Amino acid sequence: MNKSKLVILATIPAAVLIPTTVLAASTSDIFIESNDNRGNVINSVLNANVSKLSDNTIISSYQWYYVDGLKESEIIGAKSSNFTVPMEASGKQVKVVATDFDGIKKYESTEVSIFPLELAFQEKFALIVGGSDVINESGDSIFFTLPGDTLSVTDIDVKDIGKAEYNIPKEKVSYTYQWMYKVQSHDGGWVYSEIPGATGSTYVVPEDALQKNMKEIIVKVTAKALDQTISISTKNVTVTTDVIASLIDKIDKIIDKSKTKNEYVPMDAIQELDEIYQSFTQAAKMKVSNYDVLQKALDDIALVNKVVEMIGKLESNANESTVNTARQAVDNLNLLQSSLLGDAILQLTEAEALLNNNSQLKTATNIIKNHIVTLRSIDGLVSSMPIYTTTGGIEDLVVKVDAIKEMVKTEHLSKEYASLVLNHTILKEAELDVKAVSGFIAKVDKIVATTIPQKKKTLAQTADKAHKALSLRQQLLVTSETMEIIEEGKKGLVPGSSPVDPTTGLAEKIMALLGSVADKSGVDAIFKDDPRLDKLAQEVKKLISEYNKSSKEEKLTVNNINILKSLETDIRAAQKVIINITKLDEMESTEGTTLKYNSLFRTTSSAFQKLTPDQQLLVGNADVLLGGNLKDDDKLNDDEAEAATSDLVASIASLPTLDKYNEYKTEVTESTLQYKKIDSKYKKYVTNYYVLTDATKHVKSIDAFLKKMNEAMLEKSDERFLTKAKTIESSYLKLPAFQQQLIFGDSEVGYLAFKERLTNTSSDFSTKVQEVESDIQDLIVGGEYVKSFEDIRNLEIVYKRLSTTERKEILSGKILTTAISDMKKVQQFATNAQKNILKKPLTVVNDFKKLNNLQLSMLNKEFNDLYLAISNIFSDVENQQGSALTLVESINNLFDGGDYKENPNFEGEVNDLLSLYDSLDATNKKYVKNISKLNSAKKDLDKVYEVRMQEEAIVNSPDSELAREEFKRAYNKLNNKLAKLYNQLFDEPSL
Repeated sequence: MNKSKLVILATIPAAVLIPTTVLAASTSDIFIESNDNRGNVINSVLNANVSKLSDNTIISSYQWYYVDGLKESEIIGAKSSNFTVPMEASGKQVKVVATDFDGIKKYESTEVSIFPLELAFQEKFALIVGGSDVINESGDSIFFTLPGDTLSVTDIDVKDIGKAEYNIPKEKVSYTYQWMYKVQSHDGGWVYSEIPGATGSTYVVPEDALQKNMKEIIVKVTAKALDQTISISTKNVTVTTDVIASLIDKIDKIIDKSKTKNEYVPMDAIQELDEIYQSFTQAAKMKVSNYDVLQKALDDIALVNKVVEMIGKLESNANESTVNTARQAVDNLNLLQSSLLGDAILQLTEAEALLNNNSQLKTATNIIKNHIVTLRSIDGLVSSMPIYTTTGGIEDLVVKVDAIKEMVKTEHLSKEYASLVLNHTILKEAELDVKAVSGFIAKVDKIVATTIPQKKKTLAQTADKAHKALSLRQQLLVTSETMEIIEEGKKGLVPGSSPVDPTTGLAEKIMALLGSVADKSGVDAIFKDDPRLDKLAQEVKKLISEYNKSSKEEKLTVNNINILKSLETDIRAAQKVIINITKLDEMESTEGTTLKYNSLFRTTSSAFQKLTPDQQLLVGNADVLLGGNLKDDDKLNDDEAEAATSDLVASIASLPTLDKYNEYKTEVTESTLQYKKIDSKYKKYVTNYYVLTDATKHVKSIDAFLKKMNEAMLEKSDERFLTKAKTIESSYLKLPAFQQQLIFGDSEVGYLAFKERLTNTSSDFSTKVQEVESDIQDLIVGGEYVKSFEDIRNLEIVYKRLSTTERKEILSGKILTTAISDMKKVQQFATNAQKNILKKPLTVVNDFKKLNNLQLSMLNKEFNDLYLAISNIFSDVENQQGSALTLVESINNLFDGGDYKENPNFEGEVNDLLSLYDSLDATNKKYVKNISKLNSAKKDLDKVYEVRMQEEAIVNSPDSELAREEFKRAYNKLNNKLAKLYNQLFDEPSL
């Protein structure tokens, strides 16, 4: 019923009109209710409910009050039936008074409490600007700034983490700042010392900061809202000039001057330097004095990339014009720019080889493809970058590199093509890697040579540092035996004392180690000698490293590597809890540590409960935690408080003992309601409230898991169920041990039924996948297709009928997709060839040559007659082209790289080759793809002779000086190539 003051007075019965002389009556028939299901929180709307007043009561006004004991104060502006709770009401009590139409009678509610705010920052760290994020020489990520730079800190938003979950407006928060720097304390530790006067949001780093040993700076940001104050710090800012100096030094070295000719370092290394530079502040950039060198290299990269792009297009469009254009673009590059071409020059020379049938070039290309490129491959298990395919470490790589150099000699490659092979990027990098690893191994040899334990330790530390400085590709050339020498050297031991027998196979080593931590007795045995699991972690890391460095064949024998990697993760998680339990044990008998002890106990108990069963098993000192409890606090001696909270404390304490989820959830819900009903002044005596907080999180997590599990169980299709179920089972295994125990122990939640369906469905699924996998692998035998088009089409249909999940399990899927693609290409080729074999036999032959070996085997199987016919035509064409191809090779022999070869009969040979070309018929002329080179040679001869005529005219000229100057100008206009030709044909002029 609406109690609005707008009710018309005339409708009010006379009996309810109260004389003004009657005193105001007080009643509790008004009560306050909140529109927010969280209760009376900041920003919620409180409503004065007058529904219990008599029907004819008319309320004309409201006034809300703050109540503090017997003291009441009006809340300014709060004069309606609704009251939006302001931030200032945090932790206070409010009431409302309603006055009737005549202003005589007042109706007063009882007081209600507003939930207090619990302030916290919205971010983990305050953000500093004015520096740069970089990776330093040690491989660590740092935020650095320079002496003289200006740093500023941004204010972080403050929020309520209590009931209201309220974001505090910035205008309600005041911030203060204190900048500090890191100094060493008298006991050898590190502390932060305040910087006098540095209390603003900005701070100028002193120019002499490094001289004052101000190498690491932070700022403490303090926020105050109402009567609460909280603080937060920034991450460390490193004050250093080393980063700038390091970048300058690296820029100075982007041109490698250690070789016979200057070359750029690899392109990606140059671009990485620019990324570092671009991450700097403007002030830091100005300190990089040689950036112009880096900018020049970047400009060269941009130019070379255009050339590389041009060369890349030759793969689909290689003809005389495009190849010559690409060659001209390469010839226009200077030596430094040319060093950035990498494998693109190989692609260009391959295209030239196809056009010119150059046997030397083919030999060089064969060495590069089959011996240099195969030195490395990408192994996704180890790295996304190419690594060496050698299985014998550095020694094997040295043998292969030497063999390549010997091939160059035995094949009698010319200087041009020998250079193409020996300067290949992969081979050059292999030589550098050999040099780097050999230097590292020399350091390891020194460890073995000494018998003095302390010296052995020092040498091992030096070698370990040298190993970390190697690239990943270089590190993989180092054997596990070499690394074992370093580890044992650090301990001053004689090599060969590993806790795992080194003569055992890798799979057996892993099996033995996993067996040692399979149960509590095994872990307890390890824990006695290795209480922090450091040795165990090192052994796991060593085995993973050995796996990464093993051959592909050996990796196939190791089927438990993922379990070992999971153990590595579990050890890291367990170690954090082990360390905290050790601290608790030390603090147990120490006086004056109650608050710290209780705080750490709560944190550690919560962390232990979040561990998976496998992780909890590794916590060898868990008994200390499970048998411990919070320390008594003097504040808990309040009998009234104990009476109000003892039942709840006992209920919360029983939660970890429950093993059925529905029972656990019910107890959590009831305990939460009971906690809300306790007077706020007694809540601090619920000393194990943190257990209830963790329990609430457990319930939320388990409910989310069960929701997904039940959704999967509703799937009628086994395939869709399996897709979801595998993800759900993976999620279950990642749940903390306590949550797994609650789910597994309660048959009513349905997990056991889910598990049974998953097991049955997986078995059927595995059989189907294995059958398809086997059929795909049978497509190719001995490098040739052995199945018909019909077999491939039928297999494609079966494959497409598999679910997405099943297809992911097929390891040989790429073989099938390639076979389908090849089938389409061969079918298209056969259709075109049958149509054109009589009209355009050369076109058919050229298309035939583009098929790879697998495609040719498919053509031979499906279209045998056509295959034989084309093979015969191909043989005839090869014979007919003999004379034309001889001319092609002769033209190529006129050149030495980009210049003409020294040849006293150069002019006569050019003219003879032109005559030979003219004698060819139109068909054979088409095979001379490099005729433009011969025509260019003829034009260059004409230009050279024109200049020669000017030189000869000097003698007979009436003005010999003028004639000499004209000759000089003409000669100087010749490019480098023509000048060499001039000097080769005639004596070099004296200018």
